[in-house]
Amino acid sequence: MATSMASLRVVHASPNAGSVDVLVNNAVALLNVPFKSTASYLTVDAGTYSVKLNAAGTSTTAYSTSLTLAAGKIYTAIAIGSATAGTANPLTVKLLTDM
Repeated sequence: MATSMASLRVVHASPNAGSVDVLVNNAVALLNVPFKSTASYLTVDAGTYSVKLNAAGTSTTAYSTSLTLAAGKIYTAIAIGSATAGTANPLTVKLLTDM
């Protein structure tokens, strides 16, 4: 991996969110990601990205955040929690640094 690049994979661990599309800077990066799936690592430029989880095939955003990825690092973004409004454990994304 070049030093100006980072790697990122997504794990869908939210049991009631249904399948999701993952958008990075408003462009679709992953389509129809089902619960319990782990995407392959994507190599991206280091930097800060807007990330959205949309209900698959729609423009309905279930969650949005900003992620900052450092050069030379490998990350896993895990979608966890409940997609049900008003829950005590709301849908969120946890970013882990693998290396």
